[in-house]
Amino acid sequence: MQFALRGASPNRTHDERRRQKRHPFPYPVRLIPVNTRGDVLGDPIVVLGKHLSNQGLDFYYQQPVSHRRVIVSFDCESQGRVEMLMDLTWCRFSGHGWYENGGRFLSVPSSAPPEPTLPVVAPLQSIPSTVDVCLP
Repeated sequence: MQFALRGASPNRTHDERRRQKRHPFPYPVRLIPVNTRGDVLGDPIVVLGKHLSNQGLDFYYQQPVSHRRVIVSFDCESQGRVEMLMDLTWCRFSGHGWYENGGRFLSVPSSAPPEPTLPVVAPLQSIPSTVDVCLP
C-alpha cells in the first residue's frame, strides 16, 4: 500500500509554475466544444475532474480532447449550473488508458449552449447528483 500511496502524490523535481492553489476535484464535468465566436462545434462530452483552481481546470478523459476551446459546465447545488469558457492548453498520456488535459478559464460565456438531446457519457454518471461540487 505504501508504494501505491507514494505513487499517488509523486515528488516533483521541477519548480511549480502555478500561482494559485489547486483543489482536488474528482467529479464529472461537461465540456461543450466551441469555436472562437462561441458557436457549438460538436456534442458535449463528460470528463472526470482532477484539480480546480480560480484560473483553470485539469481533468481525465479516455482520449485527447481535439478542440482548443470548450465551455466547461459544473453542476452546483447552491447556484445551479455554472459555465466558463476555457482554453485547453495541454494534454498528456497518463497511463492506464487515460489522458490528462487542462487549461485556463477565459470568461463566462455570453449565452448558454443548447441542452444535448442524447445522453452524454454513461460511465461517469454514477456519482450522486446531490454532491455539491463547487468551491465555496
